[in-house]
Order: sequence, then structure tokens, then C-alpha cells
Amino acid sequence: MTTPESDGTTLPFPGSAPAAPATEPVPAPAPGSGAPAPMAPGSKDPAPGDPADRKPLPLVGTVVWGLVLAFLALLTIVVRQSGIVLDLGQTLIWLLLGAGLAMVVGGALSLGRRKR
Repeated sequence: MTTPESDGTTLPFPGSAPAAPATEPVPAPAPGSGAPAPMAPGSKDPAPGDPADRKPLPLVGTVVWGLVLAFLALLTIVVRQSGIVLDLGQTLIWLLLGAGLAMVVGGALSLGRRKR
């Protein structure tokens, strides 16, 4: 049972071990583990040069599928307003081919950027 002191702190149970000091060093996380970057001493920001300094880039797939949806919406508006007749199957095949090529090229560029 803890008892409050006059300054507002509490004492540990009688006979229990004292708590570990709060300034104990913590080992740095392994690179690529997803753990936060180590902090520079006395700083609230990550140490300079750490990968956590960089803003995360959007994923290629997210960008490509966003563009596919925007293109479909634009194509739907243009077709409805102009009265153009398009073959739905062929249009979707070309759209998916373009999206697939964009993903392959975007993935290759992203991989090349990561290797540097």
C-alpha cells in the first residue's frame, strides 16, 4: 500500500525494490525496424541525418489508383456531355494497361531512389 507524502509523492510498498532510474540509456532501434529515430541529447527533434528526418512519400499504388479514379470520373463526364459512344470493355482494358505500366515504372523509380 502506498502512502502519500506531504509533497504529493507516494512511496513504494514496504520491502519492494526501488524503481529503476528514469535516465537509464535506451538502445537505439535497428534500422528499418519502424521504431522512432533516436533523439539528439537535450532535443525534442530526431538527430540530424536520420531517416526519420524525411517526410514519407505517398505509395505509388495509391497515386496510380487515385489517377485511375480521377480519369474514370473525367471520362464519364466527357462521354455523357458530348454523346461519344465508347466500348466499355476496351476502354477498361486500356485504362488497366496504363495503370499497370504506371505502377511498374513508379515502383522501379521508387526502388532506385531507395538504393541511393
